[in-house]
Amino acid sequence: MHQHLVICGHGDKNGFVFGEYCEGIDTSRLVDGSLPPSVVAEHARLDGKIVLSTCCETGGKAYGDAFVGTGGAALYVAPDGSPEGADAPLFVHCFYHALLARQQPPEAALEHARSYDEAASMFVGHWPAS
Repeated sequence: MHQHLVICGHGDKNGFVFGEYCEGIDTSRLVDGSLPPSVVAEHARLDGKIVLSTCCETGGKAYGDAFVGTGGAALYVAPDGSPEGADAPLFVHCFYHALLARQQPPEAALEHARSYDEAASMFVGHWPAS
């Protein structure tokens, strides 16, 4: 069973950007075309998985609470800002290289990836409350 979920896409002040849909698709839970953290909290069931988002503006406390607090993720990592296009995949590579290839614990892998440069430092981690 997989232990990781990587969400690649775009984000804005309202959440994960979903774009346009064909007629007949229910978009009633989207806010101006974006998925807010309240909907994630209502539906996510992540059973201890590590979730990493590359979407702009999805690293705030509301998303951390939705994925970890309510959704049950072991760790949620996302940018608390807007990374440039090439910065997000570089962060993902550094994080997963440290986590999987070097077998570092998630906390150490996150700090390693965040230390790469200033752009990488905008990625933040949310863990369950102790």
